[in-house]
Amino acid sequence: MARTVNVVVLGAGSAAQVVHLPILKRLSDVNVAGLVDPDETKARTIAERFEIEAVASTLDELAQTTGFDAVLVCSPTSEHEAGVLSALGRGAHVMCERPLVADAAGARRLIDAAADADLRADGPGIHVSRRSRGGHPFRGGTGQDRSTRSR
Repeated sequence: MARTVNVVVLGAGSAAQVVHLPILKRLSDVNVAGLVDPDETKARTIAERFEIEAVASTLDELAQTTGFDAVLVCSPTSEHEAGVLSALGRGAHVMCERPLVADAAGARRLIDAAADADLRADGPGIHVSRRSRGGHPFRGGTGQDRSTRSR
């Protein structure tokens, strides 16, 4: 029997609404455990549409009440680094919309954080979305060819 992966979506913009949430909600082995967006009113509206119970304005706030295995970062690019670092700090796997960050120094910080967090063979890693057609990386390996894994 497949293990259910609890995923939090960070960012309630168009990428989350049009691409990721519809796919994630169709996957039987994925539970969308929460939605995070600084605009909580918007997040609650989107969460209601996709039947997501937990909503918060920050990942730290959501983590106080909701457990999760992975975080899908769909926030604006300027917020990617903070979101990925927060997720890795909580031991979560991360998939981030492209571009990962704006510069090489930010990418190095994320790679180092992923390496520091990787205490197990299946420890946290970063997947960077390259395209959004087909399967989804949070589904037990489906879509791996559509992401880049960094540890």
